[in-house]
Amino acid sequence: MRKGEILSRRWSDVDVDSGNPCIYVRQTKNDEPKRIQLPDMAVDALRALPSYGRHEYVFPAKPNPRFKGDLRGRMRGILERGSDASRSSPA
Repeated sequence: MRKGEILSRRWSDVDVDSGNPCIYVRQTKNDEPKRIQLPDMAVDALRALPSYGRHEYVFPAKPNPRFKGDLRGRMRGILERGSDASRSSPA
């Protein structure tokens, strides 16, 4: 698995309590879901995480106070200002 796939994983995609522990990956590069078997050492490590049974995400992130609100709206504004500046500049 890629780092981004692991860090964004939700507990609903991780099965550590059955006889066949695995991680279910719904979205892959080739658009085919896959199950990744977990060795006992990985299951023990996952169960030891502070987020186990307490949080939606396996690796929850702390809120960043610098990025409050609607990030998409802010990016749209930046892009619009940039395109306005390029139109008014002589070539």
